[in-house]
Amino acid sequence: MTKIITHHDADGLISAYFTSYGVKSPKIIIADRFGDTDEWEEGSYMTDMRPIDPSIKGYVIDHHPGHPPLTEREYSLIWDNKPASILAWDKFKDEIPEGEWWKVMIGAAGDGQPEKVPFEVWESCPELMQQHKTFIKYSYGEWKTSFRPAYQLLSSGINAFARYGEFDAALRFIKKAKTPRDIIDNAEINKQKSKLSNTTSGDFAKVMQDARIYPMSNLTLCIFNSPHIRLSGYVASVLASSKENVCVLAVNEVDGSLSLRGDTANYLRGVINKLDYINIDGHDGFCGGRVDKHPDILYNDLMEIL
Repeated sequence: MTKIITHHDADGLISAYFTSYGVKSPKIIIADRFGDTDEWEEGSYMTDMRPIDPSIKGYVIDHHPGHPPLTEREYSLIWDNKPASILAWDKFKDEIPEGEWWKVMIGAAGDGQPEKVPFEVWESCPELMQQHKTFIKYSYGEWKTSFRPAYQLLSSGINAFARYGEFDAALRFIKKAKTPRDIIDNAEINKQKSKLSNTTSGDFAKVMQDARIYPMSNLTLCIFNSPHIRLSGYVASVLASSKENVCVLAVNEVDGSLSLRGDTANYLRGVINKLDYINIDGHDGFCGGRVDKHPDILYNDLMEIL
């Protein structure tokens, strides 16, 4: 059995799924902490994460910065500035059936970088470009509709399961789907998305109603409480998309997990990491981390350093 230890989001799931085609007797393990090596065995694989322990012996497929140089680590590294799902597809594409290639878009779009998906993947599945209805409403005597291409609609359903820790279900749908429509039009997936959704009845909206939100000049801080759902990335992305040119730092006060989203995330990561009780890491525009003290102290400290 070969362990594949991966990140708990769409890019992590897809990169692990593609890696499973290239190894014998694969077992996919979802890490609770980023880079967790507690279950590591020599010869294991890690995808979409930088290992906490650089002395592990095995293979890492990742796109996060900060890996030690070759002289300071034991693991073999495949790294590039593109989603891990694309890196895994590129390494194992000869073993992955062509009919599965389109699934790289689940991870790449989920990581905010669909533009980096290779031409061969687009060519193998023209349906990725097909428009799908996302909204329809009768208003003022006419029907109003909106449409989005399939490739933009694939990751949200998978992440809707991952945020609740329902990784077996997410992997089941990934494995079972034959076409993008099998993800987009699946009733069970859409029910899960509705459960999470940011409409007034969704779990996300319930969490946000009690969230404490502090706008600053170039950053919005959001402190929320979510004991059972991983929401920091979703909170940060939703709030960041609602305001132009503003980064959002979203912190779950339950466990200190956080996400930083926005155009200036790289700059703000460097500034905020000056606080000795917080650690933020990640890649362009999409960062995560943890705060070791109660996040209520962040507002005053951020006002001083920003």
